[in-house]
Amino acid sequence: MQKITENIYYVGVNGRNKSLFVAMKGGTNGESHNHNDVGEFVVYTDGEPLLIDPGVGEYTSKTFSNDRYSIWTMQSGYHNLPQINGHDQKDGKQYRACIVSQQKDRLTLDIAGAYPKEAAVSSWQRTVNLKKKLVSITEQYTLTERKAPTHLMLMTTVKPTITKAGTVSMGRHTLSYDPAQLTAAIEDVSPLLDPLLTGMWGAQMYRIVLTVTSEKLTNKIQYQVQ
Repeated sequence: MQKITENIYYVGVNGRNKSLFVAMKGGTNGESHNHNDVGEFVVYTDGEPLLIDPGVGEYTSKTFSNDRYSIWTMQSGYHNLPQINGHDQKDGKQYRACIVSQQKDRLTLDIAGAYPKEAAVSSWQRTVNLKKKLVSITEQYTLTERKAPTHLMLMTTVKPTITKAGTVSMGRHTLSYDPAQLTAAIEDVSPLLDPLLTGMWGAQMYRIVLTVTSEKLTNKIQYQVQ
C-alpha cells in the first residue's frame, strides 16, 4: 500500500501486465473542492474503469453555494460507499476516516466518523484487499440502532446485469456476494449526466445498490470483484 496524495492510497496493482488497479480515499470531507467520498475505492482493469468515482459535472452557481451538496456528484450516495441507516456522509473537516491497518495490497479504514450522528454508527471498518485475480471488500460494522436498511453503492459505466442471486455481471467482470447477506438492484443514472460527464465517461452510468438484509447491529459482510 502506497500513498498517491495526502488522502488517496494506492492499494495495489496486480499481475505482470498491471491488469488490476485499486485505490482508496481517506482524509476528511473538508477539502478544497470537496466531495463527500471518504473511504471510497475505485477499480480499473486492463487500464479501463470498472468501479468509478463519477467526478464533477459542469460548474454552475450552485457548485460553490450553500446548495453544493444537493448536487448528486457531491453526495456519498453516488460514490462507492455505504448509505448507513438511510444517511449519507456529511461535509466538513470533522467528518473523517482513520487508518486501522495498512499492509501490502490491503488497507482498512474506519469511516464511521464521516457520517452524522443520525446514522447511528459507532464503527465501520472497510477493508479493501487486492488478491491474485480479484478485489475483496469487507465491511465490518457496529450500529447503535437500526433505523432503516443499509445500502452499499457501487458506480460503474459497464452495464451491470444480475445473472442470479449473488452474482452481478459487468461485461467480462463479476461482482460476487452472499445472497444470504445482500440483495442487489441496478439503477440507470444516465439521465443525470451532463455534457461534461458524458464527455468523460460516455452516455451510460449505473449504480449497483447492495442492500443489507440482516437487522443485526454488529455484522461482517464480504463481496468480491473479479
